[in-house]
Amino acid sequence: MLRIKSSEIRLLSEVIRCVPSGSIWHISSDSWAGIKTTFGTLLIDNAGDWQIMITDKNRNSIVQQAEEEEVAEKGIHMDIESKNLTILFRSYDVMAFIGIDKSLYASLNPDNIPPDLEISLD
Repeated sequence: MLRIKSSEIRLLSEVIRCVPSGSIWHISSDSWAGIKTTFGTLLIDNAGDWQIMITDKNRNSIVQQAEEEEVAEKGIHMDIESKNLTILFRSYDVMAFIGIDKSLYASLNPDNIPPDLEISLD
């Protein structure tokens, strides 16, 4: 059975596909507990929050797992930070608020930016 991806899942997947290699995806520890089993060895526990380094080698796997487990709908607070510490993406309250760096936003495929989401450009 084909499942239709929510707007939040489509956007988060597109962001992960487009961030530079070496970016760190932070997911707050009060998010879905299944994140530990979903991402397993990719997780780094730092100050209670979960971190995943996105590289060219693991990017497709991260997108696939994030979509299958609908992480966009289970991550309470998330952000993705580049190697030079620029916040490229941030979301609060299960993506009720979404902020995206202007230069990253310009590189996203417009077909994967759902019109029903309010996005703040940083």
